[in-house]
Amino acid sequence: MPWYSRHRAPWLQALGAICAVYFALFILLPAIIRSSEESRPIPALLDISRLTPQHATTGNYTTNLIVASVKADNTSWTDRLQEQQLIPNLNIIRYISDDENARYHPPAAKGREALMYFTYLQDFYDELADINIFVHAEDVSWHMDAALLKSLTFALAQLDLEQVMQTGYVNLRTTWGGSREHDCPNGFSTSATLRDNPTGEAFLMGRAFHDNFPDDPMPEILAGPCCSQFAVTRDAIRSRSLEQYQHIVRVLVDSNWSDQAIGRPWERMWPWLFKRQAKDCNMEYSTLCRLYGVCFRDEEEYKRYEALWEEKDLLQGKSKLWREIWHPKRLLQVEEELEELLLRALDYGSDAQVRHKAGLQMR
Repeated sequence: MPWYSRHRAPWLQALGAICAVYFALFILLPAIIRSSEESRPIPALLDISRLTPQHATTGNYTTNLIVASVKADNTSWTDRLQEQQLIPNLNIIRYISDDENARYHPPAAKGREALMYFTYLQDFYDELADINIFVHAEDVSWHMDAALLKSLTFALAQLDLEQVMQTGYVNLRTTWGGSREHDCPNGFSTSATLRDNPTGEAFLMGRAFHDNFPDDPMPEILAGPCCSQFAVTRDAIRSRSLEQYQHIVRVLVDSNWSDQAIGRPWERMWPWLFKRQAKDCNMEYSTLCRLYGVCFRDEEEYKRYEALWEEKDLLQGKSKLWREIWHPKRLLQVEEELEELLLRALDYGSDAQVRHKAGLQMR
């Protein structure tokens, strides 16, 4: 046996031990220390607990916040809106779908948020606020834009009520979405059949439109951002008769469709209801600027922010220790750049002329 064969095992063991010690001292231990460190402080403009209203209003508007929920939902985040006076003259009306004893509840536990919204529109038709904001029960969710921190609290603090009054109806979400098939401006065809779209709701759109708007001409396409969270004025609501809302409540209650099938088509029909507009496809970064004062310099900067947010989501899906071992400091770098971009966009959007220019691109 060659001499190096007799001595190979001890040398390999020693080398392995050295590598293990190096890994433990210079990679694993620093990673453990970094993963246990507290998060860095959040700037006041981005700290939900320290938010203040960002846009002064010339009118003393009343606002109703209509929250669609079930009993198990925690809606305590809405208290902050009043405590921090993020929305002036705010009245919170929480509908609870699965509690017949709740002060506000729909006539049946079905139809997701749509039936709760229409119950409000029917019951409060003669007592509407100047601005009526319809939202889900969760504060933070994928339904909201990354540039709004995915947070309804942040979005509503930034919301320009003057723009809502001027426009009549606005979707709180500006992002078109990830699905190219039903993204703006393609939308949903009202002539689609089950064969065209066997797994989605596209084939329901034509039937849903006809059932809810039997006297309206059917548009070829219904397009706009999801997700049934919006602000609408009293005048826009009353552009439709009380009988129209009563009819829709009956349609939703009497439908034998599933909850999802009942509620999902409405994600694309709100603009038609309030504005008789089939497509609600304003440019994302322009709408963010005019509606929320989050004004990126151009579309490229906006897309950079969106891409960084997606990377952040991927990194946060890994354990802290895993990140610190394999991608040390990358999450921190991403968060710092996101913060810098958003603070810069907020500063740029503090200029009323910048917001006005962005609004010229909206319909």
